[in-house]
Amino acid sequence: SRLLTDGGGIAHWSPTGHLLLTRGEVLFASPFDLDRLELSGEPVAIASGLRAPIWGDGWFSVSENGTLVYRPGGKVESHRRLVFVDRDGQVLEKWSPDRRAFEGVWVSPDGRKLAILFTSPETNLWQIWISDMDRPLLRPLVAEPGMDCYAPVWTTGADRLVYSCYDNTDGGGIYIRSVDRSGDPELLLAREVAGVSLLPLSISPDGSTMLLNRFSRGESELLLLPMEPDRNGNRQPISLVTDQSNHQNGRFSPDGHWIVYQSDETGRFEMYIREFREERTVGPATLVTGDGGLWGFWSRTDVKSPYELIYFLGTKIMSVRITTTPRVAVSKPRPLFDTIERRLPWVDLLPDGRFLAVQGSEEEYGVPEIHVVLNYFEEIRRRFAVEK
Repeated sequence: SRLLTDGGGIAHWSPTGHLLLTRGEVLFASPFDLDRLELSGEPVAIASGLRAPIWGDGWFSVSENGTLVYRPGGKVESHRRLVFVDRDGQVLEKWSPDRRAFEGVWVSPDGRKLAILFTSPETNLWQIWISDMDRPLLRPLVAEPGMDCYAPVWTTGADRLVYSCYDNTDGGGIYIRSVDRSGDPELLLAREVAGVSLLPLSISPDGSTMLLNRFSRGESELLLLPMEPDRNGNRQPISLVTDQSNHQNGRFSPDGHWIVYQSDETGRFEMYIREFREERTVGPATLVTGDGGLWGFWSRTDVKSPYELIYFLGTKIMSVRITTTPRVAVSKPRPLFDTIERRLPWVDLLPDGRFLAVQGSEEEYGVPEIHVVLNYFEEIRRRFAVEK
């Protein structure tokens, strides 16, 4: 393999002697030498307004006889907002009038602060900003040059934030930083090699232990990491579950006695819980769901057993009750609402039981269109004849 050009996606070969590719919402054509397998001229913009994620490139396809198809709309994800949502999925009010390319929002344990992930329009890199809940004023906290920074996790006292940052090499890992920006970020756990990513998930209520994911070559495992280093200044992660399945998205219960996570040991992802013991070991697994489940998180209104667990089943948000004494028992799942119907690509729970959610614009979730353009090879030839 070889590098043809910096930036671009969805490449197609055109019989006109060009390579078609997209950069953001713009479709480009570049002269391409098929024998030498290299570009023989600079890319020229030939169409714009393709529907594209804020951080990625627009989709298109072209047939052998020159029919071009693409979805229009531009970067519609840049007009999202944060809203309060009740348990029936009804939008109660907006958190602020601010509209940006919001990706996700994380509420601090006390419900007073927010960590917000969005894509920078200048760099197309993820950044983490923060705000007080009752005073909507976004402030940058994590914006590292050349690095995607994401997966914020609040510490118990909501005075620091844990997050991941990675570049295109072997740099990066899991960091922690004070929310008042005093001092430099501290590296908690470095990435071992390129291609491996570490993702913080949850911190125990006593602040002693972090739960994280390690992803490598399509496999994932859950690890426990002490928040404080040992006498040699090191933090050594240990495996939470040692079987051969993939385990993801673990979270501590509000009292720190249980961990919920998803595993594909049945052939699809389901939600499980395990008791978490003081010596950082776990008890046997109990299956919570039976029809699939992802992204489980505990209600903040039920801090002791019986707990309420919220999780995703497809695009639906589901709720179950979990009793842990005298034995673990799980209620029948109850649907709350469909996130797609409400245009909610991301939600987090507030201490009062409501949700704070990212809501997409009507354009983002409108009825999709596909534009079909006939004889587009002639347009490419015409454009390059004009360029010459």
